[in-house]
Amino acid sequence: MTLTNPLSASDLYAVSQGNKNDGDQFCHWCASACKRLWFHDDPTPIPFTKNIRTAKCPANPWICAGCWLFRRQRITIQYLTGGYKDGRCPMNHSWWITEQGAWAIGPDDCKGLYRKLVDPPIRFVLALLDGNSTPNYIHLAMVNDNAVLKANTPLVFTVNNIPHAYTVYELEDAKAHGGSGKEPGVQVLARMLGIPQPSTEQHRGRGRPPNQQDITTARRPIAASGLASVSGMIFTSLGGK
Repeated sequence: MTLTNPLSASDLYAVSQGNKNDGDQFCHWCASACKRLWFHDDPTPIPFTKNIRTAKCPANPWICAGCWLFRRQRITIQYLTGGYKDGRCPMNHSWWITEQGAWAIGPDDCKGLYRKLVDPPIRFVLALLDGNSTPNYIHLAMVNDNAVLKANTPLVFTVNNIPHAYTVYELEDAKAHGGSGKEPGVQVLARMLGIPQPSTEQHRGRGRPPNQQDITTARRPIAASGLASVSGMIFTSLGGK
């Protein structure tokens, strides 16, 4: 018997590596379907001590293919706009993940990432590290899985494992007019992508469309299938060990 759950970031990462999460167990880390192949590496709880645990199924000893692949210590990674590095751990890098593959985000990838974000596929994961202060955990990453994607569709991502959201409309508007007054997720992306914030811009109130033309633009369709993907951009605050 194979368990079925909503698509997870670990599921998508497994697919990007030519694998699949399936089995009759729930993964210790992400709760995706898994087989009885790999034990988790979560430390044993210490009695009478408060433990901050992020595992979604702490009682289950098994982990899925996606979590096992992402926790490998030495692999060759490919960067979003080209180039490779050997002997790297995925948890030490920012990632752009689709069904077609997984790309690390390094200091030279800002422009490429911006292009990806304003013309995204319907199914993707964006998991960022800001300064690499903490490991990137795939079980805490968030997956976008939309039947139809419009310019005002909320799209989720994480920075240092903390959830955020943006819309294509607001990110494009931030590019044109600065990130001031936008939703928190858009402001985070604007800062990390180096989008300027003009001091002469008139505040428009949390990025709300000021007229009917802007509302129409925000509702324009972007993608309705998994075939929409483009080349991407990166920020100087990112990188990897």
